[in-house]
Order: sequence, then C-alpha cells, then structure tokens
Amino acid sequence: MTNTGTRDGTEVVQLYTRALAPRCPRPRRALAGFARVTLRPGESSTVKIPLPVSSLAFWDVATHRMTVDPGNYEVMAGSSSDAIRQSTLLTILGRRPGPRQIGAAIAAADFDDYDQVTLVDATPEDGDAVTPTSGGPGWILFRAVSLAESGSGGLAVTVRVAREEPGEASLDLWCDHPADGRFLGSVAVRAPEAATRGPRSAPAWHRLRASATSTSCCAAGSVWHRYAFAA
Repeated sequence: MTNTGTRDGTEVVQLYTRALAPRCPRPRRALAGFARVTLRPGESSTVKIPLPVSSLAFWDVATHRMTVDPGNYEVMAGSSSDAIRQSTLLTILGRRPGPRQIGAAIAAADFDDYDQVTLVDATPEDGDAVTPTSGGPGWILFRAVSLAESGSGGLAVTVRVAREEPGEASLDLWCDHPADGRFLGSVAVRAPEAATRGPRSAPAWHRLRASATSTSCCAAGSVWHRYAFAA
C-alpha cells in the first residue's frame, strides 16, 4: 500500500475469507486478521497478515469439533468489509465429509437449523433436549442425512420423547422439506398421567418406534423433525 497524500496517514488493513460452496450456511465475509500501518507521504509498504488454515474452521455439530472443509475460498483484503481492494482464490485440499449416517443415536440438540424451538435440560445428567417455544409447531433440520432402508424397503425410527402438559402432540419426520418434500412418518407423544406426577417431578421419557415410508429420495437429503403440539 502507498500513502498518496501530503500528510502522515494510518490505515487498518483487514483480511476476510468466504467459503464459495459451503455445505452449511457460512458468513459472507469472516474477518481473518488485520494489521495497522502508518506511512509518511509517498511511502509504500507491503502488508503481511498471517492466514492459518484454522481461521477457516467452523463448529461441526455432526462431529462435535472444529473442522475445515476442503474446497475453494475467496480471500479478500481492504479497509473494511464494504471496501475490498484485492481478492484471490484459495483452495483447500482434502476429502469432503460424507452425509450423516442414521443408525447410531443422534441428539436433537445437534440440529443444523431450527424454528420455534428452544433447548432445555433432558435431565440434569443427560444434557440438552429440544422443545417448542409455544403451543404451536416447531421444527429442527438435519442436513445431508443418509437413511439406510431395511430389506423390506422401510425404515424404523426410534425417538425419545417426553410431555409435561396435557393435550395432543406428535413428532413428524419429513425428507427435504415439509412444504414440498416427502412425509416419512409420525409418532404420537402421549401426555403424562396426572396421578403419577408430582408438582416438581421430572418429565417421563419414553422411547417410541415408528415405521417410515420408503426413503429412496433421501440418499443424502435433509430430514426435518416437526413438533406439533396442541393443548
């Protein structure tokens, strides 16, 4: 950079990165580093800002660790995120992660996206669970899921659920999107029995098993869990 003015000047050079084809939503521009430079009139300087690969990492809810996906990244330099002066392409080599394998237990709290739900304690020992934030339906999304069918062409799904309030409730499973995707199956969530619950007792958890329809459309699609609660 060069100071083309007639007085001493100071500039903060900022470095941003952007994943060009991310497998999950990522920031359009993420600050990766910066350097403050002061120059006299007519003076030039080359600014060097370290860019470790770890600066491209994000928290992967599927693996429970920070990870850097292979692929192309745009590296941008400027005086702010809205004043980019230079950019270049950076390619990270490696094997792209495969889809989630449905077979082992997957925590509902490890969702990729959500709406109208919140995290609560499953039990003080078991970690987080997911519940709707109001009496209406909510949903959680798991992206890039591989669903393996059984020999009969169906899929058996086991879920762990609990209710604290009376009324009807269900958990629905969809492939791709509830609006235009494929309905996989549903399980009814029974209300607690008032006679067996004290005023401060923990919710009773139940394991329910449901047979889903054919999942051939979901080789590596998205699975939505929709919680419908009606008081």
